[in-house]
Order: sequence, then C-alpha cells, then structure tokens
Amino acid sequence: MRKDGGEEHVMETVISVPYRGRRAVLGNFVIVSDIRRAQERLRVTEAGFRTAISNNPDGVVITDRKGIVRFINPAAEALLGWRADDVRGSLFTYLAAAKENAEINIMDGERVRATVELRVVDTIWEGEDAYLAMLRDITARLAAEQAIAKARPG
Repeated sequence: MRKDGGEEHVMETVISVPYRGRRAVLGNFVIVSDIRRAQERLRVTEAGFRTAISNNPDGVVITDRKGIVRFINPAAEALLGWRADDVRGSLFTYLAAAKENAEINIMDGERVRATVELRVVDTIWEGEDAYLAMLRDITARLAAEQAIAKARPG
C-alpha cells in the first residue's frame, strides 16, 4: 500500500543465501504495477493497430522476409480470392513483382479478376523483420481512363 492509500502490485523473490557461515534469506520486492499498466497499454495499442489494418479498405498482406504470409486482411482476401486460413504460411508470389510500385493483374483462371497497385514497404511484425504489401484495386479507375481516352476525338 502506498502512502496515499493506493495499491501497488509487487513481485517478491526470496532465496536462501550463505551469510557469515549460516543460511539466511534474501528478499527482493519489485513494483510491477507500472509494468502491468504498460503491458495493458501495449495490448490496447496492438488491438487498435490490428483493427485498423483489418478494416482497411485496401488489401494488406504481411509476410516474413522469405515471402511467407503471416497476415492477410479481409480486403486482400476479397481482391485475391483467398481465405486467410488457407494462405497463412504460404508463399506470397506477388511479392517478387513489387521491388518498386507495380501494377499487377490478379487472375482468376484465364480472366483478370482485378488490376491492383502493389506497394511493399519494410516493417516489423510480431518482433521480426517483415514486408507490408498494400494492394489497391485500380480496376475501375483504369476502365474509366480507357473510356475517357476512347471518347476523346482524334
């Protein structure tokens, strides 16, 4: 208990040690309230981050440095036609095309499912170096540009 009446959580460590030819007890107390508060703030921050990327309208795929999928958000699932549970642990083959910003066609058999702008940046995921791939569906924009180009005279 603190002087102001508030509570502190502590961790106690007690060990037996030799002292002047006899056994003695050495105790150590560590205040863990601050650690617990920091852990809770971290948990809330991580939950907010995961919610933000899960709800992002652009596709997000996170891979390790070998290109193995660690996370895929619902927008990427829809764009790619994949299920997160099916591709987690698989190679993200589009990563090789993204050394720089790239436009890639997402195929569904013989037809183009979507054209996406793919950008990849370095990040850290769960404490490890990783890649963050962002996929933006530009299919409608490209179709509009083509329609405008066809409508122009001459």
